[in-house]
Amino acid sequence: MIGEIQLINRFLAESPDCPIKGKIGKHDAKHIISVINDEYWKEFVRKLEYSPNSTIIADELGRWTITYSHFKKYIRDLIIQIRSKEKFLKEVASKNENFNPDSSITVENIKDLRLKLSFAWKQLEEQRKLHILRYLLYTYKKQSQNPDFKPNKNYTWFPYSFKKELLNNSKIDLKNVQF
Repeated sequence: MIGEIQLINRFLAESPDCPIKGKIGKHDAKHIISVINDEYWKEFVRKLEYSPNSTIIADELGRWTITYSHFKKYIRDLIIQIRSKEKFLKEVASKNENFNPDSSITVENIKDLRLKLSFAWKQLEEQRKLHILRYLLYTYKKQSQNPDFKPNKNYTWFPYSFKKELLNNSKIDLKNVQF
């Protein structure tokens, strides 16, 4: 991946449409473009970690949606990190009486991990809702084509409040789907 990015940066620096024509200070055009590219992707990762939406939109590049299973693994990893850091804080506090955990940088790391966990949980819930809504639409279409169709999962029995979002879709008649 790094080689591909460096190749793209080189082609961009050599392009006649490149806004950076030569050296600026002691840095050449390739270095400036690689720094801009690196900062752009760092900001993209920040969006992934701190956005409540599971779909990230990058201007003129497209949309990225992270899947349900990736969110679950990411949440598990965050929980493991939080627990290990809290265990470390307890061990240090028990060994050293003068230790103040509030002034520790580990506490700030735990707060950051908890913030990431809360956003990841929101993203996971959004993916779960989308999955259920898509399955309800799939079930409705299959039952309208074949009345004897029996779905593998039945989400209609539970009164999910977000199922009412399907009613906003004017193309589909959802009278048979119980809300």
